[in-house]
Parts: sequence; C-alpha cells; structure tokens
Amino acid sequence: MHFASPLMLVSLIQYVLSYDNFLGFNTPQVNEDRTIDEIYASGRPLEVDTIILQALQDYPRWDAQGALLRYAPNNHLKVLAPFRHTHAAYYGFSMNAWSTVWNTQKLENPPREWPDFLRPEYKDKIVLTHPSDDDAIAYIFYLVMQQYGPEWFDGLLANTPRWIRGTGSPLAVLRQPNSAQSVTFTASICLRASGSLNAAFPAEGLFVSWPRSVAIFKDAPHPEASKLFAHFLLDDAFQNNLTQWSARKDIATPDGYPGILDMDTTNSAEVGTRWHSDGKSDEVQDLLAKMPRRRSTII
Repeated sequence: MHFASPLMLVSLIQYVLSYDNFLGFNTPQVNEDRTIDEIYASGRPLEVDTIILQALQDYPRWDAQGALLRYAPNNHLKVLAPFRHTHAAYYGFSMNAWSTVWNTQKLENPPREWPDFLRPEYKDKIVLTHPSDDDAIAYIFYLVMQQYGPEWFDGLLANTPRWIRGTGSPLAVLRQPNSAQSVTFTASICLRASGSLNAAFPAEGLFVSWPRSVAIFKDAPHPEASKLFAHFLLDDAFQNNLTQWSARKDIATPDGYPGILDMDTTNSAEVGTRWHSDGKSDEVQDLLAKMPRRRSTII
C-alpha cells in the first residue's frame, strides 16, 4: 500500500471468498480498482460503506467536503483524544506498531536497538519488507536515519538483509526452519509471543506506531450496518480480545505494557497525519533511491 497518492480500495466485479482473522468474518469480498475520489468524480453511486486507513491525510479533506458521516458509536469518547475526530467523522479503534521480531529457536540474543542491526553477527540473518512497499515501512527508515544518520542505512546494507514484499512476509520467512533469516523490524506480532516468534521495542530508538482508524461515508449504501460495525469495533467484547494496544483509554494493555501514549519512543499520531501531509513519505523514498545498493534478493 502506498498512501502518498489517493487510496486504492477493495476491487469490484471479481468476487473472492475472504476470511479476516482480525475482524472475524467470512464473506464474499468485493474488489474495487478506483480511488474514492475517482468514484465521487464519476457521479456514480458509492458502493463502499466503511473505510479503515492507516494514513489519515484524506479523512480531514473528505470531512470538509461533506463525504463522511459524523457518527459517534458507543464508547467513542473513551477513544484517546489524539485518535478521534472532534465531531466523530473518524476515530481509531486499535493501534498497530512495527517491532523487532525474532525466531527464538534460531536467535538467542536479538538486536535491541537500531545500531545493533549493524553488528556482524547479524549478517545474512535479517529479513525486511522493502521500503517502497508501504509508507508505514518507509517511515521506519526515515525515523532511524533521522536519529542515526544515513550511515546507518549503509551499514544495514552491509549486513545483506533479504528484501521481500508484504508486511506479513517477514514472519513467514522467520518461521521457516530452513531459512537463514532470524530477525526483522518490519513486521508485527502485536504484544504477545506467537509460537517461536517473540517481539520487543527499542528503549532508545524511535519506532513506528499508528491508530487503525475507521470512518463511514455519508452516502454509504448500508448506513445502519456501518453504524453497527462501528459499535462492534469499540465494543468491550472486541476490545478486550485485542493483542495490540487499544485506541481506547480504558482498555488494559496486554502483557503489562505501558499505554501507547506512555511509550516514550513513538508518536502514534504522526504517521497517520504529519508524515503524509508534510511530504515526508516522498522525501524518504527519494533519499532511499539515492542510497548505495548492494546485491540483495527482492521477492
């Protein structure tokens, strides 16, 4: 996903059976290859009810254009203030964050801070999603290079990471018993160990986190179903089963982690708003394009 340009949504015409483990539904998925702006410009009826984004730069504009339904579901005021629109045009329901993830059966002493990834013992053991794959991935490299300089990226390349596509792919590689790679920082297993995989966040280095934010379109073809879905996302039963930080201030964080706003080395509001509106996404892509390249597999 690249949100520097308008969002590409789920596809029309071609139906596939889809199961979402996070939201727990098993229904036909409708795929759409036009942007929301293109649909509105065409004058045709909107076929999308609800939208969930990681990058929020389109939400204020759509709200100003009158495209979003200002609707506050139950528990809306329990959402942390930085993650909810004043008039309930959009609001977060859970957080996501990239962390250092490693296979405990392959690696006893994982890197803890960003400079650790440059140590020679991690050569050929790192698997990473390519920075051009996703703006939230590019943001990691931006943050680290702002903190440790572009020399950090050159040092990372010297350890010949394996570059792959998709933010779920590093976890699949880590789980493969015959793969040489044992650690990544471009993935998430939330806040709990997952089989042989464990995760940690840097104490000194900055890391990426953001709210998963939902909005309902004013012209939604199924407005009542959309409202019910919004209630579901903020309902106690759903929220108490999250394995990641909640966007609600009254939901306990799994495994004793501090609340997301108490994590000193992340700014969850920045990736969804200022990162995109300030043009930092394009800036980091330009910077990475100029970096020296060493041979590394991209699949």
